[in-house]
Amino acid sequence: GEVRTLFEVARSAYWSATSEIRNGVWSTASLNRNVSQVSVSPDIVSTTVDSSAVLTQMRNVLRESQSVTMTTYAVDPTCVVLGQLRELAEAGVPITIVCHPSKNNAASLRELSAAGCRVLGTQWLHAKLLDYGRDDVLMVSQNLDAPTRKPRLETAMVLRDERAADARAWLKFWIDSAGWLLQ
Repeated sequence: GEVRTLFEVARSAYWSATSEIRNGVWSTASLNRNVSQVSVSPDIVSTTVDSSAVLTQMRNVLRESQSVTMTTYAVDPTCVVLGQLRELAEAGVPITIVCHPSKNNAASLRELSAAGCRVLGTQWLHAKLLDYGRDDVLMVSQNLDAPTRKPRLETAMVLRDERAADARAWLKFWIDSAGWLLQ
């Protein structure tokens, strides 16, 4: 059911986008007419224009966190989630971040490390998981970047039970195989 729901959200977004290609020029008019946030179930949040809905979902689960383990590919210094991660780390919440160690991410990752986060790097990881120390794990499509008004599809999905356990196993694997530790 979740796969079907996600497929329908993606199909709608892509159909709307492609219907606006005229003479090789991309028009965002149809995406801008869409509802910006589509709450398709309690466990799935998707957004087609306003990419802040997924970041908001991430911030909401972080409010409940007892520990944080997350993976991302990109970290923008203006991302609203970064401030919350810094505050949690400074309050003593154990935080591990596994991220692509690019020059673009370096300043943000150094800042998180200075706040007390354990920052690991691995070259080709693009997955985005957020384990916030409760029963569930949040799987998202969005990097830790700033909200944008550019039309794009971003999705967050709550993983429960066996799927949460599988996500935690992947997180452990990526931590164990990370090539860099930021110090």
